[in-house]
Amino acid sequence: MPSSQRKSEPAPTLSSVTSVLTPIFDGIFTNIEAKDGAKVDNAAYIQVHTACYKYLTTARRKPHQHSDIGIGIGHVAGEEPSDLQPPTEEQIEDNARNHTLGADLYKFLDEYLLHKVLAIASDLATKDNKIDIMKHILQEFKWYQTNTRVIARMLGYLDRYYVLTVSQEGAGWLRESDLDAELLEPKESFYVSKAYKQKEEEHLVKWGYTKGPGIGISRDDALSSAQSASSPNRIIPLQQLALRRFRTEVVEPLIVSSSEMVQWVKSNLLVNQEELSGEEKMMVVDFRHMLHRVGVLETFINSSNMFIFIRALES
Repeated sequence: MPSSQRKSEPAPTLSSVTSVLTPIFDGIFTNIEAKDGAKVDNAAYIQVHTACYKYLTTARRKPHQHSDIGIGIGHVAGEEPSDLQPPTEEQIEDNARNHTLGADLYKFLDEYLLHKVLAIASDLATKDNKIDIMKHILQEFKWYQTNTRVIARMLGYLDRYYVLTVSQEGAGWLRESDLDAELLEPKESFYVSKAYKQKEEEHLVKWGYTKGPGIGISRDDALSSAQSASSPNRIIPLQQLALRRFRTEVVEPLIVSSSEMVQWVKSNLLVNQEELSGEEKMMVVDFRHMLHRVGVLETFINSSNMFIFIRALES
């Protein structure tokens, strides 16, 4: 195609992009084989990546960075902060547009996931036997996690382009308001500050991370749980976004509404595991794993023998 014709192609819109993504994502969720590991052909991967890439890069200019304003990650390499000039109105609008493109696509995915988890929650509401509830939620979680992992990989450019950028700017799962202000140095980059690293380490330890090879939960798994536990207004990687939606729309309402099932889990976690059947042991182990993955901690209060669920990262 002549270059003159390529230049005349209209810029992709959110609607045109989602019209490509939606049927492919629906196919992943409705594919029976996806229950055992979502299988997506290379053509679908290419379609999604291309649509996402074109939407985020068409008519997009390089972000203008300045250390004295809340735009960009930091000052331009090779320049001293004192040498930087404040951005023009046009540059500010360019940056805002660049972020808006990513935010729109991120919001679309979040709303798409909301639709999926609400369907799971609705199906759970028809179950009245605690064992059936346990089996069903674990089966649905395995299927949902597998499928959303594939979708997150397909949208990897959105993770790199939008999620990473805004997280480094302070809109991620940890924000400046969460940090110890006394540890923040003047004009220090938020994302690489001592205060950020200290607060991140605190949360990772809370989620079971211990330094040293082969000890406890890995750093990546602990970080994933901490991100999934964040409040809905925090921007987090796409796989963790999916897990957070499962927590807020399926797991937490279930905890509130199905006290009988929760009591069964509590009792079986507190008794000698030898008293459980093989199937029951596996369900308890899988249930605890699910809670950790979606960002819910189990805490036992030994004095009163109570079982409670707590959010690990308060909003």
